[in-house]
Amino acid sequence: MFFLALSIAFVVATAQTNDTLKITLQQADSVFLKNNLLLLASQYGVQSQKALEIQAKLYPNPVFTAEFNAYDPQNNKEFHIGSTGEKIFAVEQLILLGGKRSAAIKIAKQNTQLAQLEFEICCATFNFSCTFAFTPCNNKVLF
Repeated sequence: MFFLALSIAFVVATAQTNDTLKITLQQADSVFLKNNLLLLASQYGVQSQKALEIQAKLYPNPVFTAEFNAYDPQNNKEFHIGSTGEKIFAVEQLILLGGKRSAAIKIAKQNTQLAQLEFEICCATFNFSCTFAFTPCNNKVLF
């Protein structure tokens, strides 16, 4: 009986000590910034804009096509690619004129800067709200 009462008292005391978690403002801020999904999405948005900026700097790839006659009904031959068979080869290259490529690069750079600024604003807003929520006011926690 005594052992049962002692074990119940120990469990209750352990439960009461583990009920609250005390962390500093810096720890709360780092956990908040690391686990906030909106901040993670904003950060990935910056990275995707940087990728689009790199993509805008690239030239379009040339396209090479080859066509062969699978069946030649005039000569009754399959895959007739000899000297009298039909073969078509083509190379296509898109050439951008009028400064379209440089304009696309400038737009991509501006979009990257815009995404970076949005991320910084989001970080500042969440940092302020976290600091405001955990700052005691007359020994009371706001929120």
